[in-house]
Amino acid sequence: MTMWKEQMDLLCQAAKHPAQTIGQAARSTGRGAVGCFPPYAPREAVDACGLLPVGMWGSAQIPQRSERYVQSFCCSIMKADLDLGLSGACDELRAVLIPPTQSVKTGLFTLSYVVIGAMVLTMAAVLFLLMLAAFWCTEWLLGAVFAVLFLVCATLPHNMRIQYFNKRADKLENSFGKVVSVDLSEEDNLTLTISAPDQSESDGAAVPERAEASARVSEALRDKNARVVEIPYKNIYRAYECSHSFYLFPVMENKDEQLDAIICDKTQFICGTPMQARDRLARGCGKRFKIKVKKA
Repeated sequence: MTMWKEQMDLLCQAAKHPAQTIGQAARSTGRGAVGCFPPYAPREAVDACGLLPVGMWGSAQIPQRSERYVQSFCCSIMKADLDLGLSGACDELRAVLIPPTQSVKTGLFTLSYVVIGAMVLTMAAVLFLLMLAAFWCTEWLLGAVFAVLFLVCATLPHNMRIQYFNKRADKLENSFGKVVSVDLSEEDNLTLTISAPDQSESDGAAVPERAEASARVSEALRDKNARVVEIPYKNIYRAYECSHSFYLFPVMENKDEQLDAIICDKTQFICGTPMQARDRLARGCGKRFKIKVKKA
């Protein structure tokens, strides 16, 4: 009970003094702080870029300064964040990431996502009842059809959101991220080849497609200025596999070379397959490797 009260006191103090909290976190981690507006800001992409994501959920105070710039019916969290920015409480932030749900230009996606999602989930509920009725009447074939349709409708809204934000994460990585190639061929450790993106080609150019991204990784392997880092599997304290990527969280022996997260896209494998990478990570990391997708 005492530990719980101490933790709550720390959280309350952090909420009352956001500027001090952000400054201390940025200095302790040695990373630049980036504000993330709710609810769908890709914090994982910010973390993978070597920056510190800071959730911006407003404050308990009534917004006053922001009332001069936005309408009274606007989002209360957005007005509270704007009030914090105008008061100087967010001066420690190097940037602020506003997701498309807070943008007027792409607000149609949010509206369509909510409307279509509600319609699809309603249809999924109807199909679920029909499936139960078919199984109750021992109509196994009809029940199986309803079950398949129910699963498709139930997972469609989630898949829509994942595909939408994966495209934006790819653009963020191509614009600001480093080119990191991962070699999982060795038994005891994995090898990273880290190369900075070619700014001369990216300035004013269109965002490269996935095929061109694979070519960039091949060029990074031939880059003489690229940094090569070997990480033993025992130093990977967490590893996850999802439907489109592997996420590795290593602990570097040299603190100056600390990497917060390594994202390995399954579509960018030059040699080997994702199945081989899964087997290698399962043997090297053991229980620290978690699979968040159903095995084929």
